[in-house]
Amino acid sequence: MNDPGSHVFGSVSDGVFHGKIVSPRSGAWYVERAHYYFPPHEINETLHSVIYHEDDVDDPYTDVRQVCDSFDSFIFMNLWMKA
Repeated sequence: MNDPGSHVFGSVSDGVFHGKIVSPRSGAWYVERAHYYFPPHEINETLHSVIYHEDDVDDPYTDVRQVCDSFDSFIFMNLWMKA
């Protein structure tokens, strides 16, 4: 809250948010449903989400994905500007 330039991308399903929070100060944070990480018998109504920082992700394709994301954004913006 009160973090100028921050963005939130995601959706709410069954009352639970899942998505990505991007902050210029602290980077990107991911919010996902807990059932992806814990066995069903360990999840209850108080443990519905897991949040983790981008520094906690080991992604061997980060460089490739960033190039694709930049190109896709470029294409999208050019198409949007022509509309």
